[in-house]
Amino acid sequence: MGFEKSRFTAYMLWAREVRPGIIQANPNMGK
Repeated sequence: MGFEKSRFTAYMLWAREVRPGIIQANPNMGK
């Protein structure tokens, strides 16, 4: 389960950086 948690944390860090740009380009993906 430690691996799952670290992968989830890495995803959250990635999403925090990447998603704002994706949402700006395509607001429908923000839902």
